[in-house]
Amino acid sequence: MMKKQIAEVDAKGDPLLGFVCPTYIFNMAYAVAEFLENLVIKNIPDGCYIFAIFTCGKSCGTAEETLRDILSKKEMELSAAFKVEMPDNYIPMFPLLL
Repeated sequence: MMKKQIAEVDAKGDPLLGFVCPTYIFNMAYAVAEFLENLVIKNIPDGCYIFAIFTCGKSCGTAEETLRDILSKKEMELSAAFKVEMPDNYIPMFPLLL
């Protein structure tokens, strides 16, 4: 969506709305947060289940809170957030194994 410069989504009739994104230094990547802040989501049905899936090392840090803040400005509420643990690659915190 970012690459194609899509800035609007119509959620009409969809009972689910999900956000899947990586975390970067214990938060959402800045580019993803900025994209979501500018994204217009229209026609969200009542009772829509809004979820997030974050990929991360051990912790997603404040990614969930950041997304909750972005959604609250759009008068939306996150129903649930999940994480998928990946190999950690934050070099300053973990030794490189050569």
